[in-house]
Amino acid sequence: RNNELKTHQMQLANAYEDQKDHLEEISALNTELEWAKTQAEAANSAKTSFLFNMSHDIRTPMNAIIGFRDLLEKHIDEPARRADYLSKIKEASKVLLSIINNVLEMARIEKGTVAVEEVPWNTKSFNDTLFYVFHEMMAAKNIEFTREIDVQHINVYCNPTKLREVFLNILSNAYKYT
Repeated sequence: RNNELKTHQMQLANAYEDQKDHLEEISALNTELEWAKTQAEAANSAKTSFLFNMSHDIRTPMNAIIGFRDLLEKHIDEPARRADYLSKIKEASKVLLSIINNVLEMARIEKGTVAVEEVPWNTKSFNDTLFYVFHEMMAAKNIEFTREIDVQHINVYCNPTKLREVFLNILSNAYKYT
């Protein structure tokens, strides 16, 4: 009877240890699940914020395109103005395409397949484009918007997509918060 009791005690001790091990595993899994949940919530919040900001950034060149298109319609019989407005629409369209490409690049970043581009780039042309895109919008809000360019080398090597994104964000925020 004593051996039987010791056997049962040993079985209970083993069962207790097994249960304890299972509880530790469950606790570790719960900790991992909580961490994964926190990460997923943070990623979801970042994506929501990103989409909110992107929708604002997309509106900026879209407003320029629509505004210059309306001006084009009013001055369709004036070749000089027509050419100017079409040029500005083209530049604003390039800015819009750049923003859309940035959205696509974010997907590439998430996948881990990003390539950095470094090409010659004309700073004066870029300055002109930004001015055309934002000038009318700023004027509509009675914001004085001027530009000045003073560079030694008008052509530089850079990542135009990234540089354009930086300037668009700065100017969009200036417009939004002024």
